[in-house]
Amino acid sequence: MRGKLLAAFLVVAAFVWGHAGADPFLRAPIGAIAEEPAQASADRDAFDFTDYGFFAQTYRITPLAAYDVKGRVLHKRRYYSDKYQGDLIPFDLALGWRHLSDRSLLHEFFEFDHRSDTGGGRFLWMNWKTGEAGAVRPPPAGIGDPMAQLSNNHLIPSSKTVFRQLGAVKAGDLIRLKGYLVKVTDATRPEWEWKSSLTRTDTSTHWGGNNTSCETLFVTSVESILSVEPLRTAPMPEWFWPL
Repeated sequence: MRGKLLAAFLVVAAFVWGHAGADPFLRAPIGAIAEEPAQASADRDAFDFTDYGFFAQTYRITPLAAYDVKGRVLHKRRYYSDKYQGDLIPFDLALGWRHLSDRSLLHEFFEFDHRSDTGGGRFLWMNWKTGEAGAVRPPPAGIGDPMAQLSNNHLIPSSKTVFRQLGAVKAGDLIRLKGYLVKVTDATRPEWEWKSSLTRTDTSTHWGGNNTSCETLFVTSVESILSVEPLRTAPMPEWFWPL
């Protein structure tokens, strides 16, 4: 009898856990980010950077702008394949601010996913949730343009510590990233270039390679936002990740 009760409990717990985990905003930290990302002139010259892949490769990184972004993590994806530059740019992180950092609004109206194409392109997919009978439920018109309140960020960890911190980030978190929007080149492939967007309002996609509307961020700092009013942050804990 005790064994049957335990089995039933585990089934119910697994069901509840699965459904609670299906929407990362359901139990996400409270708060919303009022500020848009801050961009300034780059204060660092171009430099060589060696990735953390098994077969480490060196790239030339040119900072285009200093960058400081605070937001809600809308979705995260880890890339491994060389085709998708997984060694150099292992994480894509979608961040939202203003209305797109409101967990209640996100839970009720939005769905997000990271996708890729066969040519190596990486992009963020967003859609409205559906209600009864499959009817689409678009968000209130008063929130403005959702696409101007989010960004998809291709992340280059500047150190192994930052790599592990980014590994610990999960959808629903409130975080702060600092670093540089960059252009990346490879001396062994002169025809190849991966370049960041420098504006939050572009939405075009370049299929088969770098998404030109995405931010490519060389990350120097990862912080967890503990409160938004007043803003209090702490270094993101490191999650062990074999390198």
